[in-house]
Amino acid sequence: MAWATFPIKAFTYIKGKPLVYLSSPQSQREFCGICGTQIAFQKVEDATTIDVTIASLDDPVMLKPEYHIWTQSQISWFDTVDQLPRHQDAGPDLS
Repeated sequence: MAWATFPIKAFTYIKGKPLVYLSSPQSQREFCGICGTQIAFQKVEDATTIDVTIASLDDPVMLKPEYHIWTQSQISWFDTVDQLPRHQDAGPDLS
């Protein structure tokens, strides 16, 4: 799944409020309460960024990927055909 990371202070929902699921003591996932689409992921405490599923945006084509992360757990039959940098772990998202 493709994600876009935004500063939490620069992100707002313009219509409605998502349902929140605490997926771990440290993290929450946000979903559409009508269709169930996963929208976002963020830390529960002291979040500075929010990760938003690109497919849930009105115009996902506007955002171009910069790199791939978590390739160590990539499904064996899946491969992308681009030359973007690949990281076995969280890569640049570690910071």
